[in-house]
Amino acid sequence: MNNSTDVLPALSDVYAILSATRRCYTIQLLAECEERPVHASTLANQITAIEEDIPPTHASGEPYRNVYNALCQTHLRRLDEIGAIRYNFERKTLTIGSRFPMVRLLLGLNHTAYLVLHHD
Repeated sequence: MNNSTDVLPALSDVYAILSATRRCYTIQLLAECEERPVHASTLANQITAIEEDIPPTHASGEPYRNVYNALCQTHLRRLDEIGAIRYNFERKTLTIGSRFPMVRLLLGLNHTAYLVLHHD
C-alpha cells in the first residue's frame, strides 16, 4: 500500500477473507506456528477439532475430509491470492505471507470490538 487510495481495496479484500470462519481459524492457527511451514492436513485436523468440539486426536472421518477439501480447494487459495499466506499447492504446505500481519491485526481488532459491543 503506497498511498491512501490503496487502503480501501486492501481492507475490502481482508474483510472478505475474514467473512469465512475457516479462514479466520487458519490465520489464528498459523499465528501460533510463526515461520514454520504447516501442512494442510495438520490445519484441517485442528480446525475439525475446533468445529466438532473434540480433541485433535479424534478429528477424523467425514468431518475431517470436509474441512481438508474445503481448505485445499477454496480457503487456502483465497488466502494465498491476497498474500495473507504463501501456499505451496503441490506440497499442501503454508507459511505466513506479506499481508499476514495486517490480516491478523484486523482479525484481532474485530474480535475485540465484538467482545466490547456484545458485553452484557
